[in-house]
Amino acid sequence: MNPPRSYGWPAVDGQGNLPAMLPDVTDAIISRTITNARMMGAGREYLRSGRVGRLEGGADGAVVSASVKGTARTPYLVELRFRQNASVTTSCTCPVAIGCKHAAAVLFALQAAKTATRYDASDANPGRKSITVDHAAPRQTVEPLPAALAQWAAAIKPLTDRHGTELYPVTRAILYIVKVQVLYGTARLSKKRPLASMAPPGCALRLTIEPVDVTLDVGGRPTGSCTKVYAGSLYPGYGSPAYMSDEDRLIVRRLQQRLGDTDHEGCLCGAGGADLLERIIATGRSRWENPRGPVLQQGEQRSAPLGWVHDELGRTRLSVAGIAPSSVVTLVAPPVVIDTIGGTVAPLDLGVPGAMAEQLLRLPPVGPEAVAGLAARWRDLVPVQVPAPEAPEVRDLGMVEPVPVVSLCIDKVAMQSWHGSRYRYGGKTQVPCALARLTFDYAGTIVGPPVDEQTLLVWEGDALIRFSRDQDAEEEAVGRLLLAGLMPLYDFDDVYPSARQAWDHVPDLPAVAEDFTPFLIYEAEMLRAEGWRVETTTDFPLRVMPVEEGGMAAAVVPSGVDWFDIELGVTIEGQRVDLVPALRRMLTTFDAGELDALSRSLAEADDVLPVALGDGRVVTVAAAAMLPVLRALLALAANEPAASGAGTRPGFSRLDIGLLGELEETTPKLAWSGAEPLRALARELTQLQLAPVSLPTGFTATLRPYQQVGFDWLEALGRAGFGGLLADDMGLGKTVQTLAHIVSRKAASADPSLAPVLILAPTSVLPNWQAEIARFAPGLSVLLRHGAARHGDATPIGGYDVVLTSYPLLVRDADILAAEAFSLIVFDEAHVLKNPRTSSHVAAKRLKAQRRIALTGTPVENRLIDAWALFDLVVPGLLGSQRDFQRIYRTPIEKHGDGEVRARLARKLRPFLLRRTKDAVATDLPAKSVMQVAVTPTTAQMALHESQRLVMQQRVRDEIARVGLMRAHIMVLTALTRLRQVCCDPRLLPNHGAKPPSSAKLERLLELLGELIPEGRRIILFSQFTSMLDLIKPELDKSGYGWVELTGTSRDRRTPVARFQAGDVPLILVSLKAGGTGLNLTAADTVILYDPWWNPAVEAQAIDRAHRIGQQKPVFVYRMIANGTIEEKILDLQHRKAALADALWSDEAATSAGLTQEDIDFLLG
Repeated sequence: MNPPRSYGWPAVDGQGNLPAMLPDVTDAIISRTITNARMMGAGREYLRSGRVGRLEGGADGAVVSASVKGTARTPYLVELRFRQNASVTTSCTCPVAIGCKHAAAVLFALQAAKTATRYDASDANPGRKSITVDHAAPRQTVEPLPAALAQWAAAIKPLTDRHGTELYPVTRAILYIVKVQVLYGTARLSKKRPLASMAPPGCALRLTIEPVDVTLDVGGRPTGSCTKVYAGSLYPGYGSPAYMSDEDRLIVRRLQQRLGDTDHEGCLCGAGGADLLERIIATGRSRWENPRGPVLQQGEQRSAPLGWVHDELGRTRLSVAGIAPSSVVTLVAPPVVIDTIGGTVAPLDLGVPGAMAEQLLRLPPVGPEAVAGLAARWRDLVPVQVPAPEAPEVRDLGMVEPVPVVSLCIDKVAMQSWHGSRYRYGGKTQVPCALARLTFDYAGTIVGPPVDEQTLLVWEGDALIRFSRDQDAEEEAVGRLLLAGLMPLYDFDDVYPSARQAWDHVPDLPAVAEDFTPFLIYEAEMLRAEGWRVETTTDFPLRVMPVEEGGMAAAVVPSGVDWFDIELGVTIEGQRVDLVPALRRMLTTFDAGELDALSRSLAEADDVLPVALGDGRVVTVAAAAMLPVLRALLALAANEPAASGAGTRPGFSRLDIGLLGELEETTPKLAWSGAEPLRALARELTQLQLAPVSLPTGFTATLRPYQQVGFDWLEALGRAGFGGLLADDMGLGKTVQTLAHIVSRKAASADPSLAPVLILAPTSVLPNWQAEIARFAPGLSVLLRHGAARHGDATPIGGYDVVLTSYPLLVRDADILAAEAFSLIVFDEAHVLKNPRTSSHVAAKRLKAQRRIALTGTPVENRLIDAWALFDLVVPGLLGSQRDFQRIYRTPIEKHGDGEVRARLARKLRPFLLRRTKDAVATDLPAKSVMQVAVTPTTAQMALHESQRLVMQQRVRDEIARVGLMRAHIMVLTALTRLRQVCCDPRLLPNHGAKPPSSAKLERLLELLGELIPEGRRIILFSQFTSMLDLIKPELDKSGYGWVELTGTSRDRRTPVARFQAGDVPLILVSLKAGGTGLNLTAADTVILYDPWWNPAVEAQAIDRAHRIGQQKPVFVYRMIANGTIEEKILDLQHRKAALADALWSDEAATSAGLTQEDIDFLLG
């Protein structure tokens, strides 16, 4: 709170006793002051409980304060102010602030203290006295001084009163601020100059004096702010400050007698003003215009004649000749001239008496039309040697068409500043703002506010030109600025434009120069084309300029090991400038969504983008060239850890080649240079501009065109030392592409001890890898780490080309595998590792390898954390930490649907992710692709198969021995059926028991469907056994897959077929009996043969349900074969002996005559 101020209460007596100083506090005063009775009751209780601290008051008793202990840790400070009308105002630092219980407690304490009050003589501040409340002891009287001391005190008291201000430390003082006011306001018009508001040189101004209370530093100079001093409070006898002298009291009394409309400024016009000015100057504490202005000092009298002058409005004035521009003539009697720079105040001898001189200088400006009348009466009014006025020549131009002028400038604008939260208060603050100042050029004369006259006068030589304003044109110009996006200052709340700012416009408040960039780029030229003038003042810190001929050039420059920078050079004013730092600063105000909106707004080919260089220059460049650069820089800035500050250069690593490749691809008009190997790699991996690589010797497969591209991509990654994710749709040959890469890297290596390749896959897929390696890369040595037998194999892992193992064994053998060094790790069906918290993922991270490749047919873009987990394995560091990935990508994409961030992530992954769908490579695919899906039965399932084989082998032998080979075909077919049922699902066997072994084939089927259905595949699932379809259906329901069924018992065949063809469900289950002729399922593009038919004609008939006339897409056929079982043997025998299949499975075959004893021994042996 501010210190208490004096309000005219009686002074303190010499002994410090205050019998009458404290105001009377009655119950009525308390009731009027406090908010309600509840507050009053709480105040009484606070007083009784001793919560009120020591009362303190000013020497005049007008202000009393005290601290009161409330509910907060810090006591509240209460201040009471007593007015002369017996009213009290309260303020408190508590939340209530006014009329609170704390103020009530202080009022009650003051009421109780009225009868027992003393000042504390130890108080160091003579303006503050302590009031000590003691209800127990009566106030003691002060003993009279002995005669000698009383005589001494009587002698020193007048000296103290006379020289009191000299005895106190000079830290406070009364200063007299001398100012002038224009007696008659004028409005000057000038060529090429806006309106002003001053009298011409030599014309008299009214002089005012403002006394202020200031704090002085050790050198006697004013410091801090000053307080206007109210004359009433300074009047002698009303507690005036101790540093106020008798001379000050006299001056203040005189000023009080000369007050005008205010109570703190005195006007020195009229008689006696000059004498009072002399007294004020003699104090040595008068200042010109402000407390820190020049000190005024008395000068010698000067003589000067009076003469006539014309102001810029064509009016005629009396003026003192020979007055310097830095001096002012003031209206006192006699007049004085003040040097506003040196501070000299000199009386003026105008050749006429002082009172007459002052009155002459008070003559109002005389308009041209009134000069003649005044001249005719002049000698009657002024019988002294002052010439009569002469009227100037006036030429009338009538209505003049104006040229609107917009001048961009910097000026201070008065704006309301608010403080506080519960109770808002504030004042006006002068805020520097960039402004568009509208004026009008009338035939060379600039007109702006505050001109209100319709007819204007301006000097041209010795004559006055008179013309009329076109106010319709002026209003139209204001409306045109609104269309240009500029609003008048007076349209904004809490803004107080000055008179000259009445036509000022801004895009927003407060405005800075850069806010006018769009106006200068897009609107200024259109206004100039419409006849406007658009200018900027010399101090306006903004210049818009185009890029010079020669265009832009981009360069990639090294900035460290595996780190690079981008430079974007343009020529401006003959100087080569790199725009990248400026673009980076621009991006600090953008996010991805705003950049996307900017891209849409700058859709036209000729749109330009302003780039601020930071030194007041703004370059306009083609938006088409800049937007890709901005996207790349924004992506690089987003990749920075949250705790790091954005630099001025966007460094990027080799892992950011996706952004580099995208940038070069989308800026074809930019000339790129530097780091050619890196840029070539970026083009290869982002645009797939890959040089074909010859297939290595030892690889026996022929690759389709898209597979050759995949092989070339893997080779490019290998040359650069990168890993990657091959995410082709299932069935497109990810395995064969990877095998080509493995064989190629072995053939290209000159190191005979090249570390092996580790291939990790689900257990069910291992047989397929074995078969594919044996078929397409027979020269590779393979170690299968699977089953319990792996512990007994003492062969070193490093002695093989390829090591095959499963994900379950990765966890169990984590320590063994982590101790080995691999040249390459292949994660097949890598979506198994998509959860970074699983033990499999943790174990995979521990593995040591030069490179890693992941294979998956499951899209990884749908759940972003899956993408991060996989790329964290194969390209560590590409997507940062999981926390950074969450901040940069996952939250904006998954929570806010930010398409720009999703596109940025795609660009980031593009070099390291290759995904082709079946539709995308349809032209490279044959009409029908048949693939064998090898399934390894579970241990229990294999044991059951073996027991059934032994039983059925014996039964067939016995039956052949009993009836002969030709008549034993029924038993042979029964034996084969039992074994096939074990392969499909042991639950198909009659009397299978309470807990039959689980089916590995069923598990593998669900894995296949989990890959195919998310790809949008339309699938026919065939099985010979309807009971097998019944076992499959509950598993489909658990997985949430929609399906329909068609069996031999289906009466309504049309509905399930129609639903499948219409796309209502992705899967149709069909039995062998129902899949005969007449069934058209051309909506399908995938066929799964759960238990294959060994008759090629029957199998072809099933496949033809999808692959027939009307099918527009390639068809993929997956034949599921249980390894090491009857299915594998019959398939092998089918290849070797086609006639056997006809004999076994032909519809016409009624016997098994085609089987030999050797064939039966092979099948059941």
